[in-house]
Amino acid sequence: MQNPSLTHACFLLRLSSYGILLFSAVWWTAALPSFDMPAKVMLDTLVWPIDGSHDVLSKDARWLSVIGSGLIAAFAGMLLWVVIPELQHGNYRVIKGAKYSIWAWYIVDSLGSVLVGVASNAVFNTVFLLMLLIPLWLAERAQH
Repeated sequence: MQNPSLTHACFLLRLSSYGILLFSAVWWTAALPSFDMPAKVMLDTLVWPIDGSHDVLSKDARWLSVIGSGLIAAFAGMLLWVVIPELQHGNYRVIKGAKYSIWAWYIVDSLGSVLVGVASNAVFNTVFLLMLLIPLWLAERAQH
């Protein structure tokens, strides 16, 4: 029988991962000029102030959006199909690698965002960071 604390931690991590997949799907709509409104709204929301400045997306913006959405989809998939199953099998060593990966994403993405003048993205990244690290911290505590 699995530890209830671990079950709870895995549920929260799974929920966060599905949220990231949803975010990825919305971001991916930037690839489709006839259906890109969800991505435009999301990008405008992430890059304060909300001012409609993303009503026209360049080819580069569309391309980088699909690359970014693919990478975070892979990130969510890694959590769903590698990290969570390993935790459920009692392999708590996977937590360390998951935390290092999450911190690597957070530092590179947030620092880069600040350097290019989009500090608001670092704020949103902090929400995602907490959504992922809190369940991992709970899983870590469940092993004791």
